[in-house]
Amino acid sequence: MLYSPHILKKKFVNKVVNKYNEVISSSEEWKEMGRCRCDDNSTEHFTTENGSIYTPKYHIVCDKCQISEGDEVQVYFDDGSYRGGGKVYNAPKCNYLGYMSIYV
Repeated sequence: MLYSPHILKKKFVNKVVNKYNEVISSSEEWKEMGRCRCDDNSTEHFTTENGSIYTPKYHIVCDKCQISEGDEVQVYFDDGSYRGGGKVYNAPKCNYLGYMSIYV
């Protein structure tokens, strides 16, 4: 991407389970996924399967990476200050271009 003033991070949760599949311990960490552009979203609306309308707060454009629906992401400025984030609602990937759009 030519214009990418922000840094995209994804939350990874590591769980340790016993033989009964009970969680013994868990830890979480935020890993940097690359550069991105995060815009405030006020125009895009999605209709869910039950008919309710959802308006995402942010539209994030970044290079293709391993982010899918339900993941938690955060966006930071270059100076380390928090820009925005939340749970990924829709993460369509472009077929021919090397970027993807994420709605949070």
